[in-house]
Amino acid sequence: MKVTKQQVNVLIMVLGVVIIALTYFYGVQKLNEKTEALEAENGQLRNEINTLQELQLKQNSYIADTEMMKGLCEVIADMFPSRILTEDEIMYAVKLENQVGCYFSYVGTPVTQNIEIPLGEKENILSGLTDVTGAIAQNSAINEEQVYNVDGIMLGNAASSNNFVCTYDQFKQLVTLIVENPDMRSIDEISLSYDNATGSLTGTMTINYYSMSGTDRKYELPQTGVAGYGVDCIFGAVIRQQEPAAPLAEDVTEGEAEE
Repeated sequence: MKVTKQQVNVLIMVLGVVIIALTYFYGVQKLNEKTEALEAENGQLRNEINTLQELQLKQNSYIADTEMMKGLCEVIADMFPSRILTEDEIMYAVKLENQVGCYFSYVGTPVTQNIEIPLGEKENILSGLTDVTGAIAQNSAINEEQVYNVDGIMLGNAASSNNFVCTYDQFKQLVTLIVENPDMRSIDEISLSYDNATGSLTGTMTINYYSMSGTDRKYELPQTGVAGYGVDCIFGAVIRQQEPAAPLAEDVTEGEAEE
């Protein structure tokens, strides 16, 4: 069969169309898809760069704020004694008597109830980024040395009920001394009655003693002035210069001591 020139030209044109179609579908289209992927990746990278630039501008501020908060945590921790024991509660009442001139007829000596300090979540601004390059993940670790460590720290509270007798002026001094004490103290549930015969106030008051165990602060033994002790002496541990072991049970019936 003889092929004419016209048929050859038609075949060439068809072949050209096929080549163009194949070039578009397997070349240009793939190139477009790759271009779109690169543009999307570039968009993510631009977001990362903007975020990193913003963080870099605030880097010194973040470091200074972290150091300031660490120092503030250390100051707050130093406001709490490491332990509150029976001896501390009784001798504090004696100290108030000597300073104010009032009289404590009853001092409750509850065992300190401890609670763990919940750990806060550390904020990581970079965690929300896609991190195409992996550079963010490698440089977003938290420097633990710059953060105050609260692992193993427990807050303690001992609510001591007290009965006392004082004048009105002595009561004002009493409240001032308690709330301004260098170690953390607070007052609640105050009840007062006036004695017409003596002109004195008879009252009950709950003094909250706060402590923080697990810090670097050491327990300071109170000065009791007791020279000897028996088997049941509540000041025995202080006289022996030994800190009693911490109670194992958290819920313990409140002890009592009377002067």
